Amino acid sequence: MGIKTPLYEEHVKLKAKLVDFHGFILPVLYKSIKEEHNYVRTKSGIFDISHMGQILVEGADALNFIQYISTNNAETFKDGQAFYTLLCKDNGGIIDDLIVLKYSNTKFFLVVNASNIKKDYRWITEHSAKYPSIEVTNLSDKLGMLAFQGPLSAIVLSTVLADKNLPEHFYFSETVFNNETLIISRTGYTGEDGFELILSGETSVALWRKIVETAGNNTLPCGLGARDTLRTEASYMLYGNDIDEDHTPIQAGIGWAVKKKGNIGYIGKDVLMDQKYNGVQIKLIGFKTLKPGIPRQGNIIISKEGKRIGYVTSATYGPYLKKTIGMAYVDINFSKIGTCFTVKNNNREIEAEVVKLPFYKR
Repeated sequence: MGIKTPLYEEHVKLKAKLVDFHGFILPVLYKSIKEEHNYVRTKSGIFDISHMGQILVEGADALNFIQYISTNNAETFKDGQAFYTLLCKDNGGIIDDLIVLKYSNTKFFLVVNASNIKKDYRWITEHSAKYPSIEVTNLSDKLGMLAFQGPLSAIVLSTVLADKNLPEHFYFSETVFNNETLIISRTGYTGEDGFELILSGETSVALWRKIVETAGNNTLPCGLGARDTLRTEASYMLYGNDIDEDHTPIQAGIGWAVKKKGNIGYIGKDVLMDQKYNGVQIKLIGFKTLKPGIPRQGNIIISKEGKRIGYVTSATYGPYLKKTIGMAYVDINFSKIGTCFTVKNNNREIEAEVVKLPFYKR
């Protein structure tokens, strides 16, 4: 039996279809993935993402530590800014991708993937031994988290909080809701404007209810199914599918989050800089299918010449785009836009074509 999030009873009342997702009981859908997906694209949707992890790094050397363990350049971001970064191994393999909220050079709040909470915390703690002035705290069991996404999300949230001064895109702020601190981060995983809201588990239920009540017909509760189709349309990586310890950020096409940082050394830098400037042999690409059929993760990709050139990492029918799309690692020689290949799905062969990423951008 998985862990029940603070919103479990809300999901039961709404008759959601519940599944075990990395040890958490979460809704995969309420009524329809398609309806939930398109509500987020056109109105708004609210998600229970309490399975996500939160790790606090504080202390005089916090900036230097974040610079050492992650790929982006934390020094270039302002206090109150959020940024995307990665934790990598010495060989450049991705331990996790995460969002970091920078309070100051002495305080950073890390939001990590549910599947990697224990691994990340252990890895971060082990490396923190070199920085005795910092303290690392795993807050994952103490906090709840909601994602409120879509073009109407800002209007609704400003009404709920009686605050028109919401943070700008990739910034965050704190306010008070029900006498508790609420972190409002203007970030998300859908490709739409929206917010990720972090607060205590018990109070997250009250906030969920208030948002749903205030939005009325302008929002829908959404499950993991819509979250996955939305992130795929937006070409956001899913850890364990599109990124993992066997691939680097350069191979995954997210080298923009890998910075040189001058003379600052960090874990994986040598390999990542070499790949960034000298290139890689495989690359994550986007594709669309040319014939009916939805490829699945792990499906083998064959070139026109009959050569095995890669495999599918994610694929779905995009409810808003109304076409089947996916991502795959392929030999660099077959990564050019317009290249056609065949995906082998059991006994079926699905024709596909390399296309530009992202598939969708608001």
